[in-house]
Amino acid sequence: MSAALFFAWWKSSLSQPAINFFNYKLQFPVNRVVDYTDYMALTVLPMVYKLRHEGCMNFVHKLAAVVVAGVSLFAFCATTCRGYYPSRMSTEVYMYNSYKTTLTENQVFKRLDSLKLRYKKDSVKANEIYTYDSIFYLQKDSVTGITNRVVLPTKNTVVYARYKTSPFIEVYNVPAENEMIPVVTFGYFARKGKSRIEISSITLDSLQYSRYVKEPALERRYKKMLENLLIKQLQ
Repeated sequence: MSAALFFAWWKSSLSQPAINFFNYKLQFPVNRVVDYTDYMALTVLPMVYKLRHEGCMNFVHKLAAVVVAGVSLFAFCATTCRGYYPSRMSTEVYMYNSYKTTLTENQVFKRLDSLKLRYKKDSVKANEIYTYDSIFYLQKDSVTGITNRVVLPTKNTVVYARYKTSPFIEVYNVPAENEMIPVVTFGYFARKGKSRIEISSITLDSLQYSRYVKEPALERRYKKMLENLLIKQLQ
């Protein structure tokens, strides 16, 4: 039961504060993908429980279980993180909050226009590359056709990775009580009668971000401000 509860918590947005704590407070990179279809894996637990309590496992079965568990552990845990990876912008905070809406995407845009908010829809991001060792890129020689690895100095060097993602909408300079949120990023997902808006992240200025890192409770405050001042206008 505890394994099922932990898995359900980990694969939901409820685990985001803990992930933020590891990433921002401890500077220990942790990530996961919120995917509720992964809950299908929980269907094996009743079978495991039944087999365990029926006492039908002899020595061979137990030995095979240990071997399979060892191979599985190696397969899932023996991967090494790359020396660099496209990540969030330096002051971007992940949110993962979903809300129902009765508006179409065009109506959402018109509502943003009526609120006099600047926005854009895109499917390409350019995020800073965080590195643990060296930064490099691959360059193909036009004469020999050989691809060489070119290493860049880590000091005074910032590299951005451009990559495609699912369509998203960025809204700029969103008023929030007595301050301004520089960027709010959300996705619009259209389904018949069940369209939803999913806020994926907010990008803060350096002062806001430094306060956010020191005060985890600010995440709930930003969430409430967005719900009251933006989301209600888009539902």
